[in-house]
Amino acid sequence: MVNEEGRLDQVDNDGSIWAFTPGDGVEIELVPDDGYEVYIADVTKAGEKHLVYRYGDDGESLHISDAGQDELFFEVLDLADTANEGKVPDGTIFVCYEKIYIEQGEEGSGKWVLVADHEDFWDESQRIYMPYIDTTALDQKTEEHISYAEKDMKIYDTVHYEAVRPEYTYKLVSELRDTATGEIVVDNAGKKQVITTYFKADFDLQDNQYLTYGDVIPENHEGSGMTFDVDAEIFAGRTLVVYERMYLENGYGVGRHLVAEHQVLLDEDQTIRVPKVWTSAIDSDTFTKTPFADGLTTIIDTFSYENLIPGFTYELKGYIFYTYFAK
Repeated sequence: MVNEEGRLDQVDNDGSIWAFTPGDGVEIELVPDDGYEVYIADVTKAGEKHLVYRYGDDGESLHISDAGQDELFFEVLDLADTANEGKVPDGTIFVCYEKIYIEQGEEGSGKWVLVADHEDFWDESQRIYMPYIDTTALDQKTEEHISYAEKDMKIYDTVHYEAVRPEYTYKLVSELRDTATGEIVVDNAGKKQVITTYFKADFDLQDNQYLTYGDVIPENHEGSGMTFDVDAEIFAGRTLVVYERMYLENGYGVGRHLVAEHQVLLDEDQTIRVPKVWTSAIDSDTFTKTPFADGLTTIIDTFSYENLIPGFTYELKGYIFYTYFAK
């Protein structure tokens, strides 16, 4: 709205969006029957300014027929990154700037004079957040992407977020899946491995930029992130992966909306491998499991494994146990 101070107020969509074209609603009050040109730009968190839309580029300037207010809505078409399949890159925070020009002299003169603007990098109502999340899953004991098939397996998943709107409540859904099937893991006890966590974003001022970033560390879980408690005694040989989805839980009248996800089946950072090992022992003379009765026996034990992580050094220990049968 252009008021007596010549200020332009801007009305904006809700701040957290994902995978669709954002828009900018501008409410203006102008003198009727004059030609105007509207300029809208976005400013990224890095301070870069880009021309997004300029009303009048098609040769048609804006004409107000009646005195009073008018509301315009412009689709912000040029934010999409073509290298990102036409989608605004995740993790982007940008601010909408607006300017209004009046055409000087006769219509079609092409001379435009600035009459109002609204360029406030710190104005929260002008900000759009494109959330980004990634995850790191580690075993509690090994602190690596490898676990032992035991009854009390614990997997910690740390979720890092960027460009999340502060003061809003977000819902994080964490799922443990089997990479062989893509299905959600159900452990030996019949427990479906899904965790739901609610959190609000932390924010900080850094280099004069308003940034939101951090790790989700819920109070109701151990370690540095979400904790999967898995009865995994028969999980040897399986490979598990963690999926994460983040939803905006509240806002200016909005309901629950998906705003970010990290669901990559073969992402090593999200993967936990459960090794499987087995052996085959035979006598060195008979090449069977029955040695000669000469009191001298050499046992050849072939050790086999699968689903270990390449590049790690492993220690192998072998034991012989005696079994006596009483007469």
